[in-house]
Amino acid sequence: MTVEVTQDDIDAGRKGYGRKCPVALAIARQAGWEYVYVSPLNLWDGVNKTRPIPQAVRAFVLAYDAGQPVAPFSFTL
Repeated sequence: MTVEVTQDDIDAGRKGYGRKCPVALAIARQAGWEYVYVSPLNLWDGVNKTRPIPQAVRAFVLAYDAGQPVAPFSFTL
């Protein structure tokens, strides 16, 4: 599945809050998952399933949480 993190996801996100991370918002919207939590190391889909995240997602999350500029991007989950 290709996940598109949009500018709307970035604008609606909250720094340091894994459920409101732009990546979590994008995954929840596109995959239809009710609960998504994203950390710099992995994501949890609310069904006790932890998944690793790609390096590009890790870099995005760290930059976003640090207040650095980020841009829309896509990745394969």
